[in-house]
Amino acid sequence: MAQRLYNLLKDIEELADVLTELSEFMAELAEFAGLADIAADIFAGLAALGVAKEILSGILDSIFGDDGSGGGGGGGNDDPSNNGGGGGHTSSYLVVGGSALSAGPSNTSCSLVVYPNDKNNKYLQPFDSTQLAVQVQGGDQSWSALQVIWTAIASGVSTNYQRPANPSAMRVLYTGLTPNLEYDYQSTIQAQASVFSLAQSTIDYPQSIGVNVQGLITLTPRDQYGQPRLGPGAAPTLGVSFPGATYDQTKGFVIRNDSLLLQYTLAAVGSYTLTIIDPSDTNSQPRACTIAGVNALDPNECTEYGEGLCSGVANGLVSFYIGLKDQGGNPYTPVANEKVRLYITLSVDGSQADPLLLPYAIAGSTVTVSYTRPSAGTYSIYITLNDVLLNAAPFKLTSTTVAVSPSITKSTFTVASTLGPAGVIAAGDQLVGQIVVCDNLGSRWYQAIPNNTFNLVWPVGFTGGTYNDNGDGTASFSAFSSSTYPNTTATLAINNPSDSTQQCIGSPLNLLIQAPRKLTSISPYGAGMDSGHDDQTSVTVDGQDQYGVNFNPRFNQDYKLILSHARSEVAWSENGFSGFTYFRPSASSEPLAMLIKPLNSWAFNQSLYLVPLQDPSTTQPGQCFVTWNTLSQTDKSTLTLYAVDHNGQRRREGGDLVQTLSAPNCPLIITLAVIDNLDGSYSISIMLPAAAFTEQTPAPQLQLSVNGASIAGSPITFPLSQQPFATVTAAGPGLTNAIVGMPARFQLTTSDAGGLLTMGGFENAQVILMQRDTGPWMTATVGPDDHGIVTVEYTITSDMGPGTYTCYMFVNSLQIAAPPATINVRNPTIDDFDQACLITNYTLASPSSQWSVDDGDSNDNASFWNYDYSSVPNAVILSAATGAYQGATTPLKLGLNMPATEQWFKNGGIMFQFDVSIFSQAPITFAPYTQPDQAISMVWNPYYDDNGEDPEKATVVWQIGGNAITVQNAQWTTVTPTKTSTISYLYLLDNDLQNYRIYIFQAGQLITTGSYARNAANPSASLPILGLMITRSGPSGCKLTFSNISTIPTYFRSAAGALQSSSDIIWSEPWAKNYVTIANGDGNLSATGLVIPAHTEPNSYQVNNPWIYQTAPSTYGQSVAVYTFTASKWYDMDPHKGPPEGPIIPAILFGNAFWDPERGTWVNWDDKSVTDITPSSLVISPTQVNTVMVIMGHDTTTVFSNGQFAFSQTLSGKDNVAELMSWWVDMAWKAMRCSPPLKIAQ
Repeated sequence: MAQRLYNLLKDIEELADVLTELSEFMAELAEFAGLADIAADIFAGLAALGVAKEILSGILDSIFGDDGSGGGGGGGNDDPSNNGGGGGHTSSYLVVGGSALSAGPSNTSCSLVVYPNDKNNKYLQPFDSTQLAVQVQGGDQSWSALQVIWTAIASGVSTNYQRPANPSAMRVLYTGLTPNLEYDYQSTIQAQASVFSLAQSTIDYPQSIGVNVQGLITLTPRDQYGQPRLGPGAAPTLGVSFPGATYDQTKGFVIRNDSLLLQYTLAAVGSYTLTIIDPSDTNSQPRACTIAGVNALDPNECTEYGEGLCSGVANGLVSFYIGLKDQGGNPYTPVANEKVRLYITLSVDGSQADPLLLPYAIAGSTVTVSYTRPSAGTYSIYITLNDVLLNAAPFKLTSTTVAVSPSITKSTFTVASTLGPAGVIAAGDQLVGQIVVCDNLGSRWYQAIPNNTFNLVWPVGFTGGTYNDNGDGTASFSAFSSSTYPNTTATLAINNPSDSTQQCIGSPLNLLIQAPRKLTSISPYGAGMDSGHDDQTSVTVDGQDQYGVNFNPRFNQDYKLILSHARSEVAWSENGFSGFTYFRPSASSEPLAMLIKPLNSWAFNQSLYLVPLQDPSTTQPGQCFVTWNTLSQTDKSTLTLYAVDHNGQRRREGGDLVQTLSAPNCPLIITLAVIDNLDGSYSISIMLPAAAFTEQTPAPQLQLSVNGASIAGSPITFPLSQQPFATVTAAGPGLTNAIVGMPARFQLTTSDAGGLLTMGGFENAQVILMQRDTGPWMTATVGPDDHGIVTVEYTITSDMGPGTYTCYMFVNSLQIAAPPATINVRNPTIDDFDQACLITNYTLASPSSQWSVDDGDSNDNASFWNYDYSSVPNAVILSAATGAYQGATTPLKLGLNMPATEQWFKNGGIMFQFDVSIFSQAPITFAPYTQPDQAISMVWNPYYDDNGEDPEKATVVWQIGGNAITVQNAQWTTVTPTKTSTISYLYLLDNDLQNYRIYIFQAGQLITTGSYARNAANPSASLPILGLMITRSGPSGCKLTFSNISTIPTYFRSAAGALQSSSDIIWSEPWAKNYVTIANGDGNLSATGLVIPAHTEPNSYQVNNPWIYQTAPSTYGQSVAVYTFTASKWYDMDPHKGPPEGPIIPAILFGNAFWDPERGTWVNWDDKSVTDITPSSLVISPTQVNTVMVIMGHDTTTVFSNGQFAFSQTLSGKDNVAELMSWWVDMAWKAMRCSPPLKIAQ
């Protein structure tokens, strides 16, 4: 049938005439072959033939309906908008269902669903529900309308109304068309509401059916009164057992408005029993049906051959034969009394005479037909068998004056791999081909081929070549392709044995032999992948090669399967060739882990799946989403819909009803196919109009629904607001190294087909880290999509411990293309400075080896303070212990245990920094662990008024020696329960080694400074301890939340082989390229660092612009950047200073101030002037490495250079993130430390 349809489409000149026949064929195909499955190929065939747009539009409208809707297509998908009988309508009509059509108590609510369809059984367009009425007939035979509200559903509308008090004639009337559409029904009153009854329902099935012939079982739902039930809720989900039969076991019966359908085939001769159960009714008895599988005559398998089907000499007596075949292509002999409907006619072209009915004789499996050729001209032979036109009919023949013979030069051949896809031949594939013989007139030759007609010349290296004359004017051949690789071109020739210049059409043929097939992907799916517990369940495992062809994976040969739960393996067993079964553990908050690892050096990624051990779930349409695969204006566009359950988990089994609809009164979107991939995803192919790629009104809209309800983001309006992403990449230090108890980070980046960042199509991301094959494992925290960049953060807890972890990354429920990352996790011991530089986030007071903690309790029983490590991610809540009166005013001392030396505090020192939010009923005092001579502290005071405490109005007072000091910009020193503030203590050792100095910052503003003397006799005794002291002034409750505790050194770690870090960039390391985008060739990364040349051309004012991207600090946070660099030369721009361009100077930008190496000063520079701030200690020298530390807050900048305080200033309207910029200075950036860390460069 499909072949006939395709052949009809090939004849462009006759397209207008065959539209009606096309529609009839499509109606048949929609029920049994699946309209959606072939629609895309039909469209491609038409376009390839060059069909005019007008004709193409007509065909599409006739076949698909002019609404462009799709989904449900074929007997394999639910479609409650149609009845089980399919087509047969000559005009638009209404399909009606719901409890209103069944019996029920009077004056009770009942439902009504209405599907308005056109003559092609598609959703009627346009459709106006305001012109749809439900009417009841009164005693005077007049009709009155009920007051109803229509709700849109997939392909229709629904409503509820109160059933009349008495039995009544009812009708649904649509007045939006002429003539009106009407559906009449009776409102039947019964004491009990109608409920489904399996016993009362009728089951239609054949007593016998041919083997491999698709059959259909129809169940018509009826209630306890034996009355039909209509609509999508007419019957519950029924259980089906049909051993030995092939049917969709995941779906079972599919829904029509008036029936349930089950398509099936029987694989062999025998008796088969279908059992149907109603799980919703424990008192219901199963229904059983027995069907016999028998051999049957299949017209599509029959063959025709013989001299009588070839052109030849006029008036000769000739014969031809029909080989009868069954459904398996085996010879078939009709049984006694079997009625074979065979009609063979001969028509002479141009003759007005009626076709001649040719006699025939059946002997066994062969039909013999004899006739006398017409005296001249062309003629046609038609053969229909059991109402089916045989494949090659009609046969176009010519009566000649001389005999005809096979012609090599008019014959054709085809060749392809047995595996596919079309056009792909892999090394080692078996090639099969067929020669189709034509005679010297160009007509088909339907008899045996004379010996030595064809010479088949296989390419060098091909093996196992075969050639077989099929006796019907075709010859089959096969061979195995050469294993030579890669990309070898092989030549196949079919020629005349006595004259090699005479060749078949298409010969010689060059064959490109591609790489041998290998397993490149594995996909598990089925009930065993979805939520459930305490049951035996199964999973199917499919695979594909690199060409997208099925590749059956083998257990323990191609892949290894490991199931685990709670760090213990779960047993499983093979279930057939490509599946397994296992017993799902008891309900648990921890899911079951399913790990698939490649074996045999296959090139697919190790993959991890988590199976929820919760109650079984169902698809939640509102959480389903789509992703775009291809978006094309000239070809079909493809997208994938993913089913999601009510817990937000991706479902891994199919069976949902997925439907599409082009929005009414908008440019048409044609749905070509909706395919259930059986794994919880659905592939959708559509044709978009040109209007989908331009801004216009009305805009094209595509509505998508699952099980009758709209999905998230439906309708999709075109053009898309953002291009959908095509690739996902992962980068960042957290992908290679992490420290137990310390947050690690990396980023996922989504880019479109052109490589530009986009968040189009992004729905979700998940990252799982797993140690060993059975755990422990954890789920990372995934941030929102920030213009195509998603930040991932995780902390390996102490109970998980150090070791090698595998990081699995998923975007939109699919594991990304890159292999899972391997992360080396180690304990947080700080044995040297390099390790200290890599720790960017400490956990307060944990682990105990890392902190010195003194809470004032001599018994050390931690009775004064409580630590909460779980309530807030990546934070610690410190609270007063209940009843801790004795220690209420005793300082809590928290100091980092670090192997510090004096070197750490030279050349700029090291900063201790933390974020804190505060709720307390009594004042709280913060102070550095190591104090200067004049003690510095911050006192947080709660605010009370007549209404009690107002935590958001708390105040902060800074003190020196117990006396309050004035702070500029005091509005930024706020700390409340909702306003987290950043506080830092910078310690540095003076260059003369006499004193340690401490600088205090809050929200980036320099608050104050102090000092104390270095112990020259015992230098280690005066080393600062990085940490803080906390004192509460009373026993009242408090809650202090600490996060982002870090140390920021100005002394950098060794460069060679430095591990990647987003907060500690070594520009000479290869991984540094991830953190900078160099524009316009204004710099380059090398072993020297990030080298920035000067611009020395006259009148050249271009800024060197290597961009970096720092995570912006919080509102009450601060940005800290430490730079090391060499500046080898500055260029004199004196001739270019002054108007009209404004002042031009050599300069390097640090924060909101500039270093002018020409004058050796720090300056403020704008378009109007250059203003000195203070002299600078920085040096111009190709060998002298300078160090600059910049602390920035709201409009404030503080700079330290080469170990000395330079200045602190306030300038309004300035950014507070790190930058790399220079003007007319040759320089090289060596290293850079940032807090917050840098992002991956865009």
